[in-house]
Amino acid sequence: MKTVNINGEITNEKSIELFETLLKVDEEYQNIIDKNNKMANADDKEKLENLTINIFTTGGSVWACDAICDKIQDIKEKGIEVITKGYGIVASAGLVIFMCGDVRKSGIRTHFMMHGSQVVMCGDLVDVLDRGEFYKKQNEKFFSWLVENTNITDEMIKEHKGKDWWFDYEEAISLNVVNSNK
Repeated sequence: MKTVNINGEITNEKSIELFETLLKVDEEYQNIIDKNNKMANADDKEKLENLTINIFTTGGSVWACDAICDKIQDIKEKGIEVITKGYGIVASAGLVIFMCGDVRKSGIRTHFMMHGSQVVMCGDLVDVLDRGEFYKKQNEKFFSWLVENTNITDEMIKEHKGKDWWFDYEEAISLNVVNSNK
């Protein structure tokens, strides 16, 4: 099993390191796939290990989160099962990354927090309004995905709109945010 750890705030510097780690992991998987494709005997082929991503973070950059999620998707498209495990706190961008797991587990003392993108914008009014619309669409896309893939409803999203939504392990299981307790 391959393991990647996300600890602490996902700063731009940390996100670059994490992205580079995921690039290397993806390359390792591709090398195994290429080697396996050259083998005639199925018994000689190397098994592709699952990827476990341990997450303990208050969140961070939206852009970093998007890059990390895209790279996780690339890995999943190779047939790799991705297991995300939350510990302590899985918040904001960390929750978005956590949701990328095919199997999502957490410690029983883990706390989760979700909210829309939080940004500070300045500049030309038209540019600020355009960026605001962009972030609004980004939030709507993520919230729609949650409604489709968990037990979170549109009503729950509306109830918590504009504020931090905290929930614990038991609530995360009932919401199907944590989808495995094994």
